[in-house]
Amino acid sequence: MNHHIRDNIVFVAIATFAFLSEPTIAQGQNREYDPINFTQQLNFERGSLSPKSQNAIYLTHTDTCRLVQKEFGWLASQCDEIENIVFGYLPNLDNIIVNKPNTDGFVKFDDWEDRDLDAEIELIWDSYVSGIASQSAQLGINITPIDWYVYPTLKKKNGYMYYAVLLDWNGERTLNVNATLFDRKGFVNFSLVPIDPNIGKSELEDTIGNVLVSYTPTVDQSYVDFSSGDKIAAVGAVGVLASLLGVKYGKAAATGLFAILLIFAKKLWFLVFLPLFLIPKLFRRKKEH
Repeated sequence: MNHHIRDNIVFVAIATFAFLSEPTIAQGQNREYDPINFTQQLNFERGSLSPKSQNAIYLTHTDTCRLVQKEFGWLASQCDEIENIVFGYLPNLDNIIVNKPNTDGFVKFDDWEDRDLDAEIELIWDSYVSGIASQSAQLGINITPIDWYVYPTLKKKNGYMYYAVLLDWNGERTLNVNATLFDRKGFVNFSLVPIDPNIGKSELEDTIGNVLVSYTPTVDQSYVDFSSGDKIAAVGAVGVLASLLGVKYGKAAATGLFAILLIFAKKLWFLVFLPLFLIPKLFRRKKEH
């Protein structure tokens, strides 16, 4: 998808926050999508997200599925890998994509204590850069990872991990922000899109934490609820990091951690990241009109 085509996609459904002061059902009758005001707890498969802003909205899963199929060419089966997309969750966030939870088992953090951790992360980065270069060539778009904007960080006490990658997308600065909340069965992954790609690192990390603490795992399913009889994942936190970046790493290559990426194989795996770049631009551009 080239830049010209991308700029001509129109996100007509949730164009503006103007209608938020009135009931969505009344305002959305003639709209292609029917946004819902995010004023009450939003339930997901393995947890719930509490509202944080009066301006936040979301779509039903049906509308979300229709959106990604129409705007991004996904298959119906692919949209099931996303639980929902929330817009305007915090003043400095354009949208949050809540991905379907991973169920490969309880993820241990032992490998994060490896004295060669930085070297392992560097290897993952190099593989990620190589993969992006290959996909960029196939897509015919100049997409270049510049560096970690926020270095991969594991907060053991809080049970979550996050990172941010700075990319050059055809000369445009873009942030790929990823946060992962570990739980008893695996993890729940969030993709965050800041409104300002120049957001400060400290502010970004605070924002990530603010989102994750607003998500409440299902009763008895949090990371600290692990029981000795629970399934253990084949990989640790480093392996999860690799899988989220689409990099085959150790035992992760043989586990279900790559299920989401494999689903997108027909579309080129890198396309799994496209909503992170497209949705905020479509949303903001329409609001400006």
